[in-house]
Parts: sequence; structure tokens; C-alpha cells
Amino acid sequence: MPPSTPTSGEIHVKINVKEYVPPYLDPFIEDEDLITGVSFASGATGLDPLTSTINMVIPMVDQLEMFSNYIRKLEILVGKAEANIILNNSLFLVATGSDDFVDDYFTYPMRKIQYDLSSYTNFLVAEASTFIQVNF
Repeated sequence: MPPSTPTSGEIHVKINVKEYVPPYLDPFIEDEDLITGVSFASGATGLDPLTSTINMVIPMVDQLEMFSNYIRKLEILVGKAEANIILNNSLFLVATGSDDFVDDYFTYPMRKIQYDLSSYTNFLVAEASTFIQVNF
């Protein structure tokens, strides 16, 4: 494949993002990491609050609270004006939903009893819409 394809492992260079984005909860995280970017993701979480409960991972609402704490720390580190510049030029990625189906709907009967597949999909779309409207 040509070196410009995402599979080459160099997509981060094209979009000006560091190669490794450390987790916000890393106990050894450094101030420079907070300035250049961290991840709030918790694998196997989802839009459906039940998914994070089943998988015993950090719910999305808690990840957002961590992001709010991060903003306060960033403002202390670089000042409010510079923090706003950093945030306004940041890439925010929310990738979710597959675990809701794989780890929740198709694995445990609870949601299948409540929703058919189409209704559950609509439920997740509504959750995503609310998440985006409330937080962004």
C-alpha cells in the first residue's frame, strides 16, 4: 500500500497528532502530555449506560467529567487564554456504539426484552444526539 494510506501507521503525521496519546488516568502523566493531548476513552463503554455497567468500565458521563477536570488543569498550566487556543485547535473523537450491540444487546437478554433491533438502534441514536447536544 502507498505510504499515505492510514494502514501505514503514519496518519497521525498527516493530521498533526502525536503518535501515542496517553490515557488521562495514567498516574505518570506529565504536564506536557496534558498540553499536547490525552485520551479519556474507556474500552468497552457505550452510549447505553447498561453497557458500561456490564463491562465494568468508565461510563461516558464520567469520561466527560474527567474532561472537565482536564480543562481546569490545563488552564492552571498554561492560562485560560492559551487553554482556549489549545482546545479550539484540538481534535475530538467520539467512537462508540459497537460495544452496545456486541457486549450488551446481542449478549445479554435484558435489552432484547425491552427493544427490538430497530428500536434499540433508535435508542442509541437518541443517546448519541443527547450526548452531543449537551456536551458540545
